Amino acid sequence: MNLNAANRVNPEFGTFTVTDDSVEIEALGGTNYFVSPDGSAPELNAPSLEVAVASHVFVLQVKVTAALATIYDAGGLIIRAASGHWAKLVHELSALNDATIVSVVTRDTSDDCNSEEPNTESVYLRIHKNGNLVAFHWSLDGRFWKMVRIFVLGSAGEPFCVGLIAQAPLGQPCRVKFEEIATSSVRIENLRDGI
Repeated sequence: MNLNAANRVNPEFGTFTVTDDSVEIEALGGTNYFVSPDGSAPELNAPSLEVAVASHVFVLQVKVTAALATIYDAGGLIIRAASGHWAKLVHELSALNDATIVSVVTRDTSDDCNSEEPNTESVYLRIHKNGNLVAFHWSLDGRFWKMVRIFVLGSAGEPFCVGLIAQAPLGQPCRVKFEEIATSSVRIENLRDGI
């Protein structure tokens, strides 16, 4: 995954620092990536760093460390189909002030789901893509994984991008560090068993 050649999405709303073994994205205040089902205006200005995925089967896993100071501050992973459908898996400060694993799947509007609350500064997040079947997982140690959700995104033959995203909808800028970035084209056989 060549991050130096990655596409910077919404670069005017954040800063990107890319090294050989890590990425930092600082999202400016007022940034989000969400299309509310209540009909309010879409918020699609969060900065992200994305690369095209040519492989039918693809896995991206990352250690995410986020300074979550204000509600809805978040950092994590995004996957986007050429059709415009997208989904994100983030470590987010919930409305209850808990660091929470949150997933959002957007087909015209966003389906938002809060999952477990690890209440740690760092977590591991993983996207597994097999055609248009996508699975989201999270982990405390990068070895034992818990499933967040499995869903279909776009169509099996269309191009996809994956990447890293940060947001700070309500407060000051939010800085997110991404480390231990690893990719593979190995299919995960059982998406529910913690491997």
